[in-house]
Amino acid sequence: MESISSRIEKVTPSLTLAVTNQAKAMKARGEEVYGLAGGEPEVDTPDFIKAAAIQACRKAAPNTPRPAASPNSAKPFPKNCCSTTA
Repeated sequence: MESISSRIEKVTPSLTLAVTNQAKAMKARGEEVYGLAGGEPEVDTPDFIKAAAIQACRKAAPNTPRPAASPNSAKPFPKNCCSTTA
């Protein structure tokens, strides 16, 4: 049986973590960096993009195709899918 330590040695380093660490180092040097590798962007999505996404969702709702493997492939979006309230 293989030991845990020998399995750990086979784990490759995370590229996402490497890019995130590089961005942090650049920031520490005073460079302007927008780090997108580690998850959410550091800036809010502009309002015009949010509005366009909501409009596209509402417009395409009944006609948007689903992936073939989706169990809901024959169902349209629910009417409240584009609600702007939580």
